[in-house]
Amino acid sequence: QEAFSFCPYLVTFEARPAFYEGQLAAILHELEQVSPAVDAGPLGTVFVDLRGLERHYPEPGSLKKALLACAPASLRPRLGIGPGKYPALVAAQQSRRGESRELLSEDVAAFLSSTSIDNLPISYDTKRRLRLLGLETLGALAALPRSSVAMQFGREGSLAWELATGHDPDPVRYRLSVETIPVQQSFDPPIVSREVILTVMERLLSRASGDLARQYRAARQVSLQAVTDRGQNWRQQITFKEPRGEQSSLWAAIKPVLECAALPGPVVELGLELTGLTPVGGLQSGLWVDIDKRQQRRLDAALRQLKSRYGYCPVGHVVKVEPWSRIPERRAAIIAFDP
Repeated sequence: QEAFSFCPYLVTFEARPAFYEGQLAAILHELEQVSPAVDAGPLGTVFVDLRGLERHYPEPGSLKKALLACAPASLRPRLGIGPGKYPALVAAQQSRRGESRELLSEDVAAFLSSTSIDNLPISYDTKRRLRLLGLETLGALAALPRSSVAMQFGREGSLAWELATGHDPDPVRYRLSVETIPVQQSFDPPIVSREVILTVMERLLSRASGDLARQYRAARQVSLQAVTDRGQNWRQQITFKEPRGEQSSLWAAIKPVLECAALPGPVVELGLELTGLTPVGGLQSGLWVDIDKRQQRRLDAALRQLKSRYGYCPVGHVVKVEPWSRIPERRAAIIAFDP
């Protein structure tokens, strides 16, 4: 409202995050056909490891064309090639739309010297303090000793100095492929009735649970998704205390969430995805029950559940490192469980 008061002729465009995420997922899939090492950065930015791909694209410029072709031409993608993620990112930002720019290792420092410090992936407060010291470009920052920058700005300053000199310590990380069971359904016209949404989602769950049963598996998590007619995305993730494979037990956890869900508008697409798939096996108690083993199995199952929910195991155990040390902190360390 404040913007319209200053500019009555202002035209606004509503964001469509569901559409953006779909486009990015399609681009990532195409890039993985070119290189197995694809790392998704902020929305609209993707890093690809090009090492070893020369033998597959021997002709000059063929690799660049293959990478640019992974994104729709309407997006006018930019390609930057450099010895690290940050130099390649700056090269892509300064290249023309639909074209590429390649940096050699010996040219990185000179290329980055005129780049503004606003381009660094650091906090606004650190950028403000750098400007107060008269440091406006990466070249001015790189001319300082690293020890002085680290002493003044800490770890963030040390990272900024490395990036300013053209050295990016962050490698391209492989995307982890997680096995899932996705199902979805589209609607035209959009649906608004809560009862219809519940009915359709129960049918989708029936299809997904059927796949679970055929694979003799259970799921630890389920992700619910709805896309509105304006491209708005609603998502809800449910983590089960124990793996579930039967449709009735899955629906008992999903139905209350849908009944209380505040959907942002009429729905044109509903989706459901089962993750954290685990084999299902029968358990038979022996004549003499080993209480310690039973408790260990329960503990392992609880740790796997925590890892499935948070993406890592937040529980650790104490391991002796230097028990003879006079400093208590060095005698032992906490090591994370990896169930």
